[in-house]
Amino acid sequence: MRNILLLLFLIAGLPLMAQDNYLVTKQGDTLRGDVRILSYDVMDRAAIKVGGKKKNFTAIEVRTICTDSTWYSPVQYENTIRFMQVIQAGYLSLYGFKPENSQSYDGRLLGKMDGSKLEVPNIQFKRILGGFLEDCESVSEKVKGGDYGRDQLKEIVVAYNDCVKEQNKKSVIAVSNASPLTDAIYKLRAKVDGSSLASKKDVLDLLTSMDAKARLKEPVPGYLTEGLKSYLAGKPEFEQELNTVLGLLN
Repeated sequence: MRNILLLLFLIAGLPLMAQDNYLVTKQGDTLRGDVRILSYDVMDRAAIKVGGKKKNFTAIEVRTICTDSTWYSPVQYENTIRFMQVIQAGYLSLYGFKPENSQSYDGRLLGKMDGSKLEVPNIQFKRILGGFLEDCESVSEKVKGGDYGRDQLKEIVVAYNDCVKEQNKKSVIAVSNASPLTDAIYKLRAKVDGSSLASKKDVLDLLTSMDAKARLKEPVPGYLTEGLKSYLAGKPEFEQELNTVLGLLN
């Protein structure tokens, strides 16, 4: 489930393309045309017309959709996989979804890179959301204390993601133990940083987290590895450095 969410969660390669309609497949192919999102009982589907021909995809075959300047990504939730609006993306992402018997994306779901998810509650908002964000104490306390309300979800997500990045930076600064793995991560970081990869920032964030874990002699979580592989899948220019990192993780 976690690996699926990452492919889903991860918003793999939200590319900064022209504001038109297109679909990006799991393999990284971009198909331009009129895209329709179709809801089914268990798994959403997408239909797109390319060159006069209609193509259909299940939610697990799609990385992301852009239509009318709005992003959608497939997210696994309650034994279904739905295309949800990507409102805010990062370590913690905010999605809009269609509640039952609704045609509008009025529901709100929060998803972390570790696979945990929370439908934003109306009742006991401060207690439930504050508990969900306890791995970042400063943000959690502000939610519990009422400094952040339900109408400030974007601000909460930004604050949480900034907190996680700062924690990762401190970990790297505090522990400087180099190893073959950290050297390999450094080489891959340099290769990505010097590239024109659309998802460069997200990949660099993942590598920073992996480097912090490696220097602390802690296991690198599987969701970081799967996220990295998802972003760099089908990109041969990074294959050598990526395989070296993956080999050292095994």
